[in-house]
Amino acid sequence: MNVLDAIVPAGGSLDEAFASAVGVHHKPLIRFGDQTVLERTVAAIKTAFPGGRIVVVGPETVRHHIAEQVSMALPEADSGPANILLGLDWLRRTSDGPLGKVLVVTSDLPFLTPESLKTLVSRCDPGVAFSVPLIGQSAFESAYPGAPATFVPVREGLVTTGCAYLVD
Repeated sequence: MNVLDAIVPAGGSLDEAFASAVGVHHKPLIRFGDQTVLERTVAAIKTAFPGGRIVVVGPETVRHHIAEQVSMALPEADSGPANILLGLDWLRRTSDGPLGKVLVVTSDLPFLTPESLKTLVSRCDPGVAFSVPLIGQSAFESAYPGAPATFVPVREGLVTTGCAYLVD
């Protein structure tokens, strides 16, 4: 899959203490090196899937920050799922033909790489409508000690979901 459209839900307001410490009120605008986390996310998507459209959905300050780097920056709705639906609707309305698979990537992944996105997409079964990575509890806690996550039981043990997935 060479060209792939993407939606980046970019809400994520911070509590006052954290906002004061990092100097911004929205999680996607936290600086990580010489870029914001959102800029890093958009760059990873563009590098992994050149030519695809990228829709960011978020508050005004986030949209203003990223608008020139993406295909569209839409005002946020009242929830993450609603933001994704807004992005899907825009992609559908502006497509020349049927909308294919769409990558959804959260805007708070500072270590996201183009390679990890390509690997995710290459491992998705082309015959399914929704693909999401599941990460075992021990692997997650080893990689991200102390990070909050919700784990659910499956046959293989406790898992959480990744923050990038493919929808059809």
